[in-house]
Amino acid sequence: RQVLLRAARDHPAGPDRGKVENVAGRLAASLDQVERAETLDALRGRLLMSRQDKTAAKQLPQLAEDYVTGARRWGTSMELRAHVDIGVMLVKQEGQQGLALKHLDEAEGKFTDAIPKAWKLQSRLAKAKLMMGIDQADEGWTLLKQLRTDHPQDNEVAFLLAGLAEKRKQVDE
Repeated sequence: RQVLLRAARDHPAGPDRGKVENVAGRLAASLDQVERAETLDALRGRLLMSRQDKTAAKQLPQLAEDYVTGARRWGTSMELRAHVDIGVMLVKQEGQQGLALKHLDEAEGKFTDAIPKAWKLQSRLAKAKLMMGIDQADEGWTLLKQLRTDHPQDNEVAFLLAGLAEKRKQVDE
């Protein structure tokens, strides 16, 4: 920035001084923004910490959006992963089920064959748990049965399905 300003000052016949000062100002603003930027790990940490702090819970929607925005810089896969992370983190957070569901739905809408199967399973398991906790047990049941078909060897799916079957008194399922 200083080099640009010095060049404009020292070489009056050179580039348009106003344009150089404009570019230098934009560069300064960009550098300030980079210094304030947080890493995805730092944002994930803030999300986790705010889950435990009732007063910080009001900041969760903005923290989640910041996390997705930060991940978006790294491409669509990282953006998708951010939605999965947020949904999984918030699935049992009191008062945040709507935000969790929003991000899990957003992730599901972006699934492709190129996405790791583990991400899909993690997201869909979180969604099934969420549905069971917000009086959408029928939808959770349907999703768990589909997950069991798709992942017959997954112990967590089997355990959740068995627990829900017992609650529903459908132990033959």
